[in-house]
Order: sequence, then C-alpha cells, then structure tokens
Amino acid sequence: MISRVQKFYAFLTRHRLWLADWNGANLRVPPLTHLHLIFFTGFLCQTLSPRGFMMTTYGSVCAYLSAVRAWARANNRPDPAIDPDTNLPHIRYLRFCKATKRRLGGKALSRKPLSPESLRTMLRLARIGAVAHGPVVLDLVAALLLAFFALLRVSECTTPTKGAWFDAETHATRGDIQFVPSYDNCQHIVFTVKVSKNDQHRIGHELVIYPSTDPSFCPIAALKRLFSADPQPPSAPLFDFTRRATNQPTRARLFAP
Repeated sequence: MISRVQKFYAFLTRHRLWLADWNGANLRVPPLTHLHLIFFTGFLCQTLSPRGFMMTTYGSVCAYLSAVRAWARANNRPDPAIDPDTNLPHIRYLRFCKATKRRLGGKALSRKPLSPESLRTMLRLARIGAVAHGPVVLDLVAALLLAFFALLRVSECTTPTKGAWFDAETHATRGDIQFVPSYDNCQHIVFTVKVSKNDQHRIGHELVIYPSTDPSFCPIAALKRLFSADPQPPSAPLFDFTRRATNQPTRARLFAP
C-alpha cells in the first residue's frame, strides 16, 4: 500500500498539486475529491509501475485507487470517491472507472448463441449420465431448460452451494416457482428473479414461462419431475448441485461457457 500511495505522491508532484506555505515549505496533500482519482487514473495508465511495467490491467489500477482511498480514511479524511451530497460513489468517478475498465479489458470473449440442437445434445448427455448421474441429473436438466426458455443468466436461477454462500433473500429458491393455476393442472409458471445483473437496485421481476409441446424439451415438465422426485421447502435452493459425487463436475463446470 505504501508504494501505491507514493505513486500518488508522484502524481501530485508531477502536476504541482501539493499545498504549501507562502514560502513553499510544509508541503501537504490537498483536500481530495473524485477529480483527483480520475486524473490519477489517467496518470497511472500513462506511467510505469514500480517494476517498470505499464498499467495494462484494470485490476492493477483499482489497487492503486483503493490504496489512496484507504490512505484518506486512515488520515481522517473523507473518501474522495464518495459524493458528499448522496453518500454514494460519485457518478463521474464510476463512469470514468467503467471507461477505464473497457479500455484495459483486453480481448473480448467470443460468445456464440446456444441453439436448440446444441441444448438437446446437452440434455441427452445429461440424461445418459455422461456429465452427471444420480439426483443431480434432474437439477441439471431442469436448470438448463429453465435458463434457455427464460433467457436467464446462470446466477439468476442457480446458487454456487449451500451454507455460507446461500441466501434465500437473493438466490433462487423453490418458492420462486409458481405453478399457475395449480401444480396438477399447470398452464404456465411464474418465476421470480430476485437479483440480476441489470437490476442493480434489486427490485426483482417476474417471468411467465409456458410449456413446450415436446415433454422432453419442456421446462415445466422438467421442473415438475424435479419437484416430485425431490420435494423441498419453499426456502430451499431451487437447484441443488451439492449432491453430486466427488468425481462429478461442480456447478461452475456444468455451466462453463
């Protein structure tokens, strides 16, 4: 942290931002604002690190910004990234960080759409036990179909594991699935998405999903098979990938791009 703060001192010296007495003595760090962090970010992207390398990753830039913010708090100064009017991160600072992340993000990942044919192949491999076996197969099949038909991200309908990582207030649970009008005579389901990437304020939203004409390619039929074979309380995780055998892939492996 000390070396990173010294880099900030070099930035203040470079742009003559130190406070001093009328005779030029008693140099002091000026009151910091979000503008200091913004210009310091640009300074970092154009100078060398202590090891002689250019700042080529957004993570390294964040480490220096975090060090300056920690230094300010340790010296009883306001956090320069926080807007005093809203007590939230300053919008200009956030936008500049986002632009810096985009600039230093490197090569974008190549993403291809998942076709129905590819999904059918994945489902067939899951059902014959090629990627999983036992009770987790029902979880995997139902999760794949629900995510495909509802256009969900993996994090919106699954959880990494139980225990400390599971939070029924934010993660998908059995109670988030509603069979309408009833379980036995289901015409469609309503799935409540509590938290998503585009829902920063965690307002949540509901998705209506209708059945498919093919029972083997239907999210509602898959969910009903799972719920019948593995009854759980409404507060339980929607899908439980912790029941896999030790030699089976984890949730991250099962849903890896």
